[in-house]
Amino acid sequence: MQQDGSFAAKWTLNDIVDSIRFDERSGNLFGAMADVGDIVMFTPSRREVRTFARIPKSSGFLSGLDLDREGGVWVAVRDGWSVMRFAPDGSLDKALPLPVPCPSGIAIGGTDDNTVFVTSARQPVPLDVLKKAPLSGRVFRISIKETLSGAHSRMSL
Repeated sequence: MQQDGSFAAKWTLNDIVDSIRFDERSGNLFGAMADVGDIVMFTPSRREVRTFARIPKSSGFLSGLDLDREGGVWVAVRDGWSVMRFAPDGSLDKALPLPVPCPSGIAIGGTDDNTVFVTSARQPVPLDVLKKAPLSGRVFRISIKETLSGAHSRMSL
């Protein structure tokens, strides 16, 4: 905000940021750009926007973003039947399959911030695919602790 009360743009992008989350630990903002498959990082002390990670279009489209306590960045991948976790350095850490093609959102929560909640869409799923994915339109829970420890992660509705 400027002295006169007006706003000046700090960052400029050529594409739409669909989801944004603030990382209290680092002070950075993370954004998901579904159309290009980029997860971008905005650092308040810098004018440039850094590409934190990239999802190839052949893997699906970003459809939500959240951060865990360890600094991992989680994204839902629409038409990719999965959620992904990127380590704090931007490398792909985990790719977890889902029984639905269109996860629509993702949130970290639960009593100890140890659960990934994933919403899924039903409306855009073609009828022939819906027969293979009857759980579309539901919310799923995944344990972060089990997932990161390498144990078989439990998913529940």
